[in-house]
Amino acid sequence: MKQISLLLLSTTLALGITELSAQDTPRTPVVRKGTKTQGKATKQTPQPSTDQLSERAKTFGTTDRDPYEHASWLRSIYRSIDLSRRANAPLYSPQVATESEGNLFAQIFQLYATGKLSVYEYIDGTEQLDEAHRLSFKDFLGRFHIDYTEGRPSYIPSSDVKSYYLKEVHLFDEGTSTYTTEVTALCPILSGIGDYGELRMPLFWVKYSDLQPYLRTQLIALSAQNGVRRSTLDDFFRLGLYKGEIIKADDLLGRTLVEEYPTPEAQKEAQKQIERELSDFRTQLYLPDSIRQSETPTIKKKKAKLKKLGSSSAQSQRLPSKATKPTSSSSSRSVRDRGQD
Repeated sequence: MKQISLLLLSTTLALGITELSAQDTPRTPVVRKGTKTQGKATKQTPQPSTDQLSERAKTFGTTDRDPYEHASWLRSIYRSIDLSRRANAPLYSPQVATESEGNLFAQIFQLYATGKLSVYEYIDGTEQLDEAHRLSFKDFLGRFHIDYTEGRPSYIPSSDVKSYYLKEVHLFDEGTSTYTTEVTALCPILSGIGDYGELRMPLFWVKYSDLQPYLRTQLIALSAQNGVRRSTLDDFFRLGLYKGEIIKADDLLGRTLVEEYPTPEAQKEAQKQIERELSDFRTQLYLPDSIRQSETPTIKKKKAKLKKLGSSSAQSQRLPSKATKPTSSSSSRSVRDRGQD
């Protein structure tokens, strides 16, 4: 009996010691320590800048759906963006770059110099944005004789880039019933003085999709009437606030308007015609078929009437005023005198 009692007593004591040790052991020290460590790490995390973007910032606003694969209608046009126009002033200001800010070309130049942006050489005809036409920064400086010192933003010839070529794509996605206008590529044009006057030298092409994440980091004013900086250059392009004349439209022959139309008047008329076609397509895109069908005869009648007026006015100019007796008088007289016969 004594041995049994001692055995039970020892077992009870062992269980009690085990339970006490389990209760004394803290249950959440790792969670509390981890929370403090995580808080410190959060404070020390640097904020993203123009020169260093996170992968999330680079892919912000992108989707897995490729609108070009689902487009049922697409048209590409090229514009000449003159920075001397008031509407395009946000792309040119400030003219001289500093360490804290710069205009569009200054941003492109700095990203290009640090290897964060790829550019492609300018060639006549359709742009080739592939690895075979990629232009290194060293070759670029030598080709255009640009004297640049690393770390000196004021050496960037940002004030000499006074215009751009811009490629604009209009497309309709039938799957989502959306009409969008996108900027797909930019080409800065360097202005200089040569032996025979001013020179305009296209420098290179840059994909807008590669440049877009960096354009979202610097706030600008969108107009001269309001100096509050609440928008970005990406907003400026996506909202279509730039102004420029059409110099080329997608064509099976790949010709510019200058090559296709010999006179400035004909080129102006062709530009207006392309703008009207884009506007008409977008306007009639969401109209019911009944409205479109009812408007079609009216439009045809107006065209026929205008054509008739034009032909009649041309005939009246050719006819002499007194030599020929008008033929309409006999028919009108017969109508008036019909009741007297």
